[in-house]
Amino acid sequence: MKSCYARALLGSSLLIVAACASGPPLYKDEGPGAGQPGTGPETFKVLTYNAWHGLDTGEFWVTASETPEESKARLQFQVAQIAAAQPDVVLLQEVNPLPARAEQYVQALADRGLQYDEVHQVDACGIRLRGETALIPGLNNGLAILARRTLQLRKLTGLKLSGDLGRCDSASGVQLEELRYAVIGDVTIPETGEHYLVASTHLHSGIEAGAPFLATLERAHQAGYLLRYPEFRWEVEQDRLRRIGELDRLTRTL
Repeated sequence: MKSCYARALLGSSLLIVAACASGPPLYKDEGPGAGQPGTGPETFKVLTYNAWHGLDTGEFWVTASETPEESKARLQFQVAQIAAAQPDVVLLQEVNPLPARAEQYVQALADRGLQYDEVHQVDACGIRLRGETALIPGLNNGLAILARRTLQLRKLTGLKLSGDLGRCDSASGVQLEELRYAVIGDVTIPETGEHYLVASTHLHSGIEAGAPFLATLERAHQAGYLLRYPEFRWEVEQDRLRRIGELDRLTRTL
């Protein structure tokens, strides 16, 4: 395994891992403690949180599924949970709309005396020309990282993990199919000068191949009650392979 300049923390709605990829690192660390394991803090608290975008999604359109008052109440409830956990880094998914919603998290935490910075990446934008000029104005959904201000968070890149037809960023974008991104940032431990890569992603959704639900369906198929089970299993396998490909691209980049 090639030497990477830092440990990496990956957050999704399902997963947190610590890893150092075997491919070329995102960039090289030349600071104190580079390549020396165990020089960082004894504890480093990370919270991953699927915040829910607050949208009803259809095949071609999305609409708000809550009132502005309900959205504000949901934000305050989530901020209370984050504040109670006192994490160093928060990895958020389904943050909508960006960048405003991420900034609201930062402000609401500041109101509680907690100073965080944020970086973000849009992964669902529809067709957005600039700002509020959009085919679906309420859709600018994506990922965010919050980190304590002392960690000097900065964004390195928004990495597209899957989806060929489209590109999204904070201000504009065109999306003709499902896109999946990761937002990758850098934080610095003030006591040691050591850097960490932090990444938040939401992998392609789908039924897990090993879920008990599939075993139930297979028994129903064997009993003759479910005729299209082979086609369904094929679709589930394609979902699984897509998620594997997304993780592979992310870990190779890290």
